Order: sequence, then C-alpha cells, then structure tokens
Amino acid sequence: MTMSSDKLASIKEPVVALDFDVVESGKDRTVSVELKKEELDSLISSLEAANKVNIQHLMIPQEMSVTNNSSLQNYAHPDNHTI
Repeated sequence: MTMSSDKLASIKEPVVALDFDVVESGKDRTVSVELKKEELDSLISSLEAANKVNIQHLMIPQEMSVTNNSSLQNYAHPDNHTI
C-alpha cells in the first residue's frame, strides 16, 4: 500500500489501484490493492498462466475428438445426453 507523506510524494512512483469484487462463502466483498508496475506485470503473468491451465482443462481430450467417433459413444454432453 502506498503511504502518504511529503517525502514519499516526491518519489512520484506510479501505482495502479485495483478493486476486485470477490464472492467468498456466499458473501460479496471488495479487495483493494495498489501495485507498482513490476507487481502489476507479475500479477498479469500469473493470471495469464492460470487462464492457460484453466483453458487446457476445459478442452475435450484428444481421444474424445470428433475425428474419433468410437470414443464419442460414451461421452456425456453437458446437458446429460450421450452423444
């Protein structure tokens, strides 16, 4: 968190202020953070890596691809119908 004082104000280090709306245990709350550029870059890299992993887990495995019809016989569609 950036503190306010005459000495610190003269440093003029830019920061970004972010507010995250979080739902935790069924309750909404706001998490506020202030980050320097390096911290923001690190956060963005971490979020991009997490998103990449999440996308990979959501993709249908290779053995379930449309080109392999025999594997699709027992694949449950999200609306609980078998393809």
